[in-house]
Amino acid sequence: MGLMLSMGLVLLGILAVLALCMCVVWLAVGLYRGHMRKKFYEEYRIRLQPFVSVHERRRREGPGTFTLDFPEWTFPNGDGSRDKRRNNNWIQWGSCRLNVGRFSVTCASPLHMLWLVEALRDKGLPIDRCREEQEHFNQAARKAAEWEQAARAKSIYEWCRSQGVGDKKSAGDAFEELCAQLFRRMGCEVHVTPSSNDEGRDIDLTFPDGKTAIVECKCYADGNLVGRETLQKLVGVNRKFKADRIIIITTSGFVGNVKQWIREIEDDVKLIDGKALARLMEEMQLFPQGQYGNSLEGWKLSIDDITGYYPPDYPPHRASPPTPIWASRNTFWISFGTFIASVGIGFALVTAAFDFRPDLSSIPFLNEVLSLDSEVAAPVSEYILPDSNSRYYSREELEALSDWELYVGHNEIFARHGRGFQRGDLAEHFSQCSWYAQVYTPEEFDAMPSPLNEYEQANSDLMHQIRNERGIW
Repeated sequence: MGLMLSMGLVLLGILAVLALCMCVVWLAVGLYRGHMRKKFYEEYRIRLQPFVSVHERRRREGPGTFTLDFPEWTFPNGDGSRDKRRNNNWIQWGSCRLNVGRFSVTCASPLHMLWLVEALRDKGLPIDRCREEQEHFNQAARKAAEWEQAARAKSIYEWCRSQGVGDKKSAGDAFEELCAQLFRRMGCEVHVTPSSNDEGRDIDLTFPDGKTAIVECKCYADGNLVGRETLQKLVGVNRKFKADRIIIITTSGFVGNVKQWIREIEDDVKLIDGKALARLMEEMQLFPQGQYGNSLEGWKLSIDDITGYYPPDYPPHRASPPTPIWASRNTFWISFGTFIASVGIGFALVTAAFDFRPDLSSIPFLNEVLSLDSEVAAPVSEYILPDSNSRYYSREELEALSDWELYVGHNEIFARHGRGFQRGDLAEHFSQCSWYAQVYTPEEFDAMPSPLNEYEQANSDLMHQIRNERGIW
């Protein structure tokens, strides 16, 4: 029995040494990555989130490059959604990579990687387009080439006629969309009315200064001029909508008595004929001359573009990227404490099996290791809601909190991700928590994509609702 106990203790000691070595390696890697994130911030003044890893790379010449790797279900349907007939079907995250300067950056979230690339581009760093951006750029270039050809031919009407099946209705629809794009370039909010029920106008506009307008678009051939009847009809329509301005835009021109009649009415009417339309399109660069793609704004990926690459039932606002074990502030100590607890439980089982209780004072190393368990775990008392990032809290649980606990617990969700606070009471409270470190100012945090996972978002929404009910701000 003594021999078996000795062998068990030796095996336990070996496992303890291996686990300690693993913890030391994890700690070293965590320190190294933290050091690299600090270097990245010193060079580019951009703070990286904990789930972003940074390495130093050897090759540093040329412009930066990056790739996006989108998450997908282990067993997807044909449209990319989750196959609910399969068990153990979870989201598989890829690895987005950015090489810029002397750094190699990896991240599981395509949305955050794209945000980082755009922030670097805004600082003047040349970074080549990724595959998705190149596809978007090619589409924009093809459309720009079509528009430029129409502009060179000085025939917007013929270009509109060439769209669709070439009939009058498809030409009119194409011209309405062209006018809508023109007004968007001018900074207006644009709403194109349905062709089957437009109530007498084609487009509703809201200008940047807040004024409104209704627009009638007429895709006419040269010589087919817009008459007074069209303007009279639109003036009558505006008696219902009460817009600040009336706009008629055409590819041809207007008969003489239309302009004469405008001077006789009180309504604010703007007429745009084919020549004026061509000048506006050139000014707004709807028909860019020469090379394409010199501006990032023309082909930059938007949130809607990114959403198309995600599974349809797991869009970006739901997706929370995984955090590497070395990136979490508390993961090392939690893992170390769990190991020490496991050693203690294993030792208790061994001694119970042999009905033998040795004097632990004779094994100082083991006694010292066992005593560390209560020191390394992060104190739970520092959290109002310790599990707000890993489970859904019920309304009953949250309503049982005091006003102060609800106020702090709600902001605790954002503090976990490094958000700073302007309110003195919150800043003082979280500064006393060992787990808290400010990574972003409130403005920086609010401007970037939300890092909350689905548990945090649901708990935040529920607490926001309860706070509104109680009048807590």
